Amino acid sequence: MDRVMKVRCMQCGAESYGRRDKRFCSQDCKNAWHANRREELRAIMGEVNGALRRNWTLLVQVLDGAYRKQVKRADLEALGFRWKYITEIFVSDSGRTFYLVYDCAWSKLSDEEVLILRKGWREQSHET
Repeated sequence: MDRVMKVRCMQCGAESYGRRDKRFCSQDCKNAWHANRREELRAIMGEVNGALRRNWTLLVQVLDGAYRKQVKRADLEALGFRWKYITEIFVSDSGRTFYLVYDCAWSKLSDEEVLILRKGWREQSHET
């Protein structure tokens, strides 16, 4: 049986009494706290999704309809490509690491160049 305890509301900081696991003083505070949390998550997710979408758009733009293309890292960076935003990492049987952004991928060829691939690249990666 839970004892009645003094608890502090996570939203407004008011003290109230209730079960040990009570976190809010009212339904309004509970709703406000969860709404604030959702907004924080939307902001974070919006930033990440925006960066992923921008990276994908840049890769498609650079490929210009080609299946694969070798480009300079500096050229992608000049366009605003952000290397840390990827959707998956794939290591081929030959040990080459590919960094995916949705259906596009890039792989480091040297410190200065990368190989960009799109759609179906996994089936073809043994040729790379």
